[in-house]
Amino acid sequence: MKQWANAHRDAFYEVLGSRYIMYGEWMYAKHSVFYDALPHYFLEFDVLDRQTGQFLDTPSRRSLLAGLPVVSVPVLACGSFSSREELLRFLGSSRFITKESRERLREEAVRLGLDPERQLRETVCALIRYHMAAPRLGENEDRVRLLQIAAQGELAEDFSLWRLCLLGRADILGRTADDTEDLLERAALTELLADELGCLYGPKSFASPYAQRAYLKGRLKWADGELYDDTWGQVVLLCGLPGTGKDTWIRENCPGMPVVSLDEIRREMKVSPAESQGPVAVEARERARAYLRARQPFVWNATSLTPELRRKSVELFEAYQASVRIVFLETGWEEGLRRNRDRGNEDPAKMVPEGRIEAMLERMTPPERFEAQQVEWRIT
Repeated sequence: MKQWANAHRDAFYEVLGSRYIMYGEWMYAKHSVFYDALPHYFLEFDVLDRQTGQFLDTPSRRSLLAGLPVVSVPVLACGSFSSREELLRFLGSSRFITKESRERLREEAVRLGLDPERQLRETVCALIRYHMAAPRLGENEDRVRLLQIAAQGELAEDFSLWRLCLLGRADILGRTADDTEDLLERAALTELLADELGCLYGPKSFASPYAQRAYLKGRLKWADGELYDDTWGQVVLLCGLPGTGKDTWIRENCPGMPVVSLDEIRREMKVSPAESQGPVAVEARERARAYLRARQPFVWNATSLTPELRRKSVELFEAYQASVRIVFLETGWEEGLRRNRDRGNEDPAKMVPEGRIEAMLERMTPPERFEAQQVEWRIT
């Protein structure tokens, strides 16, 4: 936006000077709604006359801005309106979204290396997971939790607190209850707080990934603040079901890094996947501590399917001042089972019973963005 504004600075100053302030929205950044027919990235919607302290009416705005490289938002109607029904008549589809928008959105997602079906699935899952948060978080002014939830938009591109609040209002209005108005007011407070924090339409921008982690963990009290990054290196925590290709991912992305593999330890200790995994976990943590004491970056290779398991590991690594990168791997269900069977054909001890994988799927929760300094989801 700065580059565009600087290119037309002289023309803007000649018209606006120091008397007028032009308001608009910069549409280049990603929004919760995908627009594929925008007339311009900057859409003007108001002009303030500092001399009178009043906003210009529509004809005055048009006259003042005529000839400038500015596109104004559409004017649906002019006049006086006396009822809600008169206003509702103007509701309709956006002029900036074509019938081909869904296909164009899919093409853009593929261009960016995203999986459209997965993005939709995870957005819906996040909305369902948090849908009761809308009437609660604003009233309690739970800023940390609000920013934690908003950060999920880094992983599920279409998720936003704006959509969450929209779903919350629909949920409230769909009930027959005595506290409907109260709940709607609470949801509105959440939306206002999210807007104030800069996370209503997407994740908040922090000073650094380290500052983001510190704030979302509760170590940094000011969301716009910065902390000295005292981490010495990175521990990569892999998570995913058996058959998602964790070993392959390590070979391709972390060549030469030491690996603490629970599968390898299990084979060394001759412990089957069906037996108690306590001794295996103890040995794995001891090996991790040895690397942490030596300040040696390494890969933690385990399924780590639940938030509690990941939390324990992350707390251990961060206690030694390591930065943690969680990488969640996923593949298609049938493909994962096929890989597991192929692995069993090579070495029966490496195959995990399919019934056990199904049980693991039942309790699996993909990592959320706030769980570590870096969190990624990868399709393998």
